[in-house]
Amino acid sequence: MWINYLKIAWRNLLKYKTLSILNIGGLSISMAVAVLIGAYIFQEINVNKWMQEGDRIYRVYRTFQRDQPGGQANTPANLSIELTQKFPAIEQSTSLNIGYDLLFQHEDQALYQDEVAYVDSNFLSVFHLPLLSGNPEEALALPHTAIISESMARRFFNRTDVVGQTLRFDDAFDLTITGIYPDLTGRTHLDFDVFMRNAPTNNSWLSYRFETYVLTVPEVSIPELEDQITDYLDPILLHEFTQANFEITENDLPDWGLQPLKDIHLYSQNFGAIRSATGNARYLFMFGLIGILLLVIAAINYINLSTAKAGSRAREIGVRKVSGAVRLQLMGQFLVESVLQSTIGILLAFPLAKLILPIFNEISGRQLDLSGPELPILLGGLLILSLLVGILAGFYPAILLSAFKPVEVLKGEQKHNSGRDTLRKVLVVTQFTGVVVLVILTTVMFRQVRFMLQEDLGFASDQVIVLPLNTDNSWRRIEGRQENWERQPGITAVSTASVFPGEYPVDYTIEIEGYADKYAPPQMIFADASYARILDLKVLEGRFFSASVASDTLHAFVVNRQFVEEYDLKHPIGTRVRFPWREEWGEIIGVVEDYHYEGLDTKIEPLAFFGGPMQRRQAAVRFQADKWPEVQAFLNKEWASVEPGHPIRYSFLDEKFATQYAEYQNMSSTFLYSAGLTIFVAILGLFGLAAFTAQKRTKEIGIRKVLGASVAGIMTMLVRQFLGLAIIAGLLATPLAFWFAKRWLMDFAYRIDLGIWPFALGIGIAMIITLLTVSFQSLRAATVNPIKSLRSE
Repeated sequence: MWINYLKIAWRNLLKYKTLSILNIGGLSISMAVAVLIGAYIFQEINVNKWMQEGDRIYRVYRTFQRDQPGGQANTPANLSIELTQKFPAIEQSTSLNIGYDLLFQHEDQALYQDEVAYVDSNFLSVFHLPLLSGNPEEALALPHTAIISESMARRFFNRTDVVGQTLRFDDAFDLTITGIYPDLTGRTHLDFDVFMRNAPTNNSWLSYRFETYVLTVPEVSIPELEDQITDYLDPILLHEFTQANFEITENDLPDWGLQPLKDIHLYSQNFGAIRSATGNARYLFMFGLIGILLLVIAAINYINLSTAKAGSRAREIGVRKVSGAVRLQLMGQFLVESVLQSTIGILLAFPLAKLILPIFNEISGRQLDLSGPELPILLGGLLILSLLVGILAGFYPAILLSAFKPVEVLKGEQKHNSGRDTLRKVLVVTQFTGVVVLVILTTVMFRQVRFMLQEDLGFASDQVIVLPLNTDNSWRRIEGRQENWERQPGITAVSTASVFPGEYPVDYTIEIEGYADKYAPPQMIFADASYARILDLKVLEGRFFSASVASDTLHAFVVNRQFVEEYDLKHPIGTRVRFPWREEWGEIIGVVEDYHYEGLDTKIEPLAFFGGPMQRRQAAVRFQADKWPEVQAFLNKEWASVEPGHPIRYSFLDEKFATQYAEYQNMSSTFLYSAGLTIFVAILGLFGLAAFTAQKRTKEIGIRKVLGASVAGIMTMLVRQFLGLAIIAGLLATPLAFWFAKRWLMDFAYRIDLGIWPFALGIGIAMIITLLTVSFQSLRAATVNPIKSLRSE
């Protein structure tokens, strides 16, 4: 019986070629995108979950509002040792820090590593990385040792059996390789290429530069452990703050919490950490909705086209019923046809997904692989998906078609079913509601990203290069050459600082004379007198640092407008300020206008500049665009005397600053392509439905033309129905899209006003799609010779 069902299904597939191509094409495209989105979601939700004993690993954080999400994951270096020694519920703990732009050399090869993880000897006791070679119990036991990724081993040695080999680290010492692990890209939030043994030199309880992770004993009560840690640390911190000349009470101390390892990647948007989270659970939800929407639209296409062609199969059904077929058998036949089409769609979907995978990876900023350990899960999911889509899409047509009465059908008395038409309209509205929502969201995303890229940032970022500094005294060497560099044709300004825009300033506690809370935690930039000049910052009151005023390098502070407003300074110039651990007071000598040093997705915080001889890890050079080749040659020559052991490298400030928005650009691009594919699949269904509608009314159109109806009038009659459905879909989509857009824009401190035109654009696109698609079929129907369409009468 089932073999016969398949034979008949295959014959019908070939008989209705156009219909089959539209259905299978829509299904294959939808399922291919669903495969990619499924792989994306699978990778994101499994970040860190593969880690052995990962359900017992937690990141320690501090918060001043226990009832609010998020906190600060930066902790003291010695917290790790203290937790292991004092809490039986903590089996092991480890601390981790990050070094940036560090040089690795081997023979004639040199490579700057963007990020390097500094870890202690307990790291592999908490994070059980699967070492390809090396002994995990001894790999990080000694200083100047490191474990490296498989790809980094191949980069330097063209092989992976390199345990015992050495790399020159930052032109300072030789680093012994003690272990190799598989590449971790996309599998953990700690996907570094180097984990290097580091002995912290600053063990102060007041220096928050590390992240601390703990491995708890099984079945521990986390809330109780959090309370115990808070109770234990409070007196220690109170004593340390008092010793450092802070006047605080227990009410000023934080609560301590434990964030599960499995939550770090997707649920850390409200956490301050040494490395920003790249995942976002909200985005997964939105991508999942896109995948479901595409499948729903493809299924709606099948239902609409199957019910639309019901009349052409009525006689077939009547004959089969007269021949003894029961309704259940007919339903089985139509379900087999539906499942067959969805199965063919899935067979085409996987190679199609493999084909567009590189494009998807590029626009999403991920590195998905459809041939990894997730392949069996994806294939199994695809099989279930094809059966589910086939059954759900075919169920209603099966019920509808099998219900035809043979006597009425064979007499040609099959009545028009208004309920069937109503359902078809509802499904078309549902399709276009999803399309309009996607178009509106994509428009909003692109406007927000463009706003961030084009908005006035409050500083001049063009024609400035930023040079990372690798040694402690590099900034002093540049400072000594500053006048000479600025005399070089093409160079207009040179500056050194702890950070330039695009990097995150550190928080520093300062004491403000007369301030109600006494202490304030502004972000701090250590900078020279040229900092405001090179960025063209606007000075509102007072002045910026001056190289000719000696006291500016000892006690002077400059603050931004937000600092003045946040700490309610009525007369900021002359206000006395100091670091609590210093006896000498300094004073505020200037106020600069606020500028977006961290990007428009982050609120401008109170910011202070200090001109003293503190560590500066970056230099910047402003140049004339037409003299760039000469400036580049000059800097290349000069760099040998600034940092002899480090090759020069630089980035353009405007380009570097824009990379902060890469994740948002990737997401908006992904939405754009998704919206395009959704529109295309909807067009396939609308095209077929318009064709069947026009075919069903062929004789009516012929009669109207004989009675004098014009081509334009007939086209208007056919288009009007679909156009009305598109307008209804737009009206239904507007509040839904508004809610999604508002939720997405909440991630940005500075955002666009939604306005009306994204919604008008979404509705307009739906109407244009309808007009173009339906008009094509309507024109064909309206221009047919009425003699031909009425010949059978």
